[in-house]
Amino acid sequence: MNVIRLRPVVFWRVVVFLTVCGLFRFVLYSPKTSQDDTLLSIENLGLDVSYGVEPYPTCTVERRNVVFIKNHKCGSDTATNVFHRFGLDRGLSFVLAVPGRMTLNWPYVIEPGTYRASKADGGGFNIMCEHQIYNERIISAIMPFNSEYTTILREPFSRFKSAFNFFGLEWRADIHNTKPMLTYLEDIPRYEIHIRSPSNTQSKKSCMGPGWTAGQNGMSLDLGFDNGFQLDVLDQTNNVTYIRQWLQKLQKRFGLVMIMEHFEESLVLLRRLMCWRLQDVLYLVRNVGHYNFKTLQLDTIDPKLMDNYRRFNQVDIVLYDLFNKTLWRRIELEGPGYADELRQFKGVMEKVRAFCYTVPPPSNDTQMVIPKSDWNEAFPVTGFYCLRMANRLYNDITYIYQKNPKKVRMSRQWDKVPGC
Repeated sequence: MNVIRLRPVVFWRVVVFLTVCGLFRFVLYSPKTSQDDTLLSIENLGLDVSYGVEPYPTCTVERRNVVFIKNHKCGSDTATNVFHRFGLDRGLSFVLAVPGRMTLNWPYVIEPGTYRASKADGGGFNIMCEHQIYNERIISAIMPFNSEYTTILREPFSRFKSAFNFFGLEWRADIHNTKPMLTYLEDIPRYEIHIRSPSNTQSKKSCMGPGWTAGQNGMSLDLGFDNGFQLDVLDQTNNVTYIRQWLQKLQKRFGLVMIMEHFEESLVLLRRLMCWRLQDVLYLVRNVGHYNFKTLQLDTIDPKLMDNYRRFNQVDIVLYDLFNKTLWRRIELEGPGYADELRQFKGVMEKVRAFCYTVPPPSNDTQMVIPKSDWNEAFPVTGFYCLRMANRLYNDITYIYQKNPKKVRMSRQWDKVPGC
């Protein structure tokens, strides 16, 4: 029998790797204590859906400073187009990633050297709406003190399916069959150890770094929840006190948390919060994914697998439940006029979609006029405006910055900073 002898260096690397894997499994997936048997909920966390919720003040002047946390796979591209159009139409200043980067240092917090200098004469910014990790201390140092904060969430299981496809978790987990997502849910600890392994960093994670995963509480991560993958950050997934306080801070800071499943209801609230015109919140759906397990429904999946999913993503689940209920509480406080405005907005959107999706599409100078109502002055929608709603406007914004003589802020070499 041949005996494999490992060099001491190799031997200890193997020992360290196996130890790390064991710790991953023990810390992240250890059996729940009797105190943890019940899944997180608004009720057992003692949260109030009305906390910090007040009717929006009557509009006087449109608000131009806004932070939108662009949550992954939540319809955020469609929402971002709204903020891009608003800023472009008014010549406002955006916080943009430095050349060569796709995000504001996601999945790490923003650092000096990972965003461009302002093109505004005063050096300030108006709109921050690219992918980033929410950190109030850092963002408030970049953005004006009177900025409004908003984000968007999506029903967690629907979002999980989209993220599983978008981030290629079957590839990262080395799953090779026709039902990769169900295979993953059968044994999450096994596949998460593989996904988070430092050995996959260069070949499968690129800028995301070891310890990162798209399989657990992705919306919460984007909103600044400490899941332990970043250096010197403790994993708070099972810390009930931390979770409660983190959610309460979000309730206090965010003037509006939009819900993808109620997108038009959310946009009417956004218009009221920001004192914008109706035409500013028109939209066309962008970046819709197509994959073979998209139609899988909760009631068609083995209950054991769904229990695995819920326990592994319970922070996202309670996050969505809280702000979905908060959205309807906000709508209730807006009074009876809100229902009339929403009805008007939905009618306008039907006309806009019918116009923009004609075959062949309308020419740039073809227009349709939206008549005056209690909520808007009459305004035209042109074929060119349809293109702007349908296309990604980030390149248009960066083109303006390329002509700007101001240099990119570089406190250290940006390509040495982790992140995307």
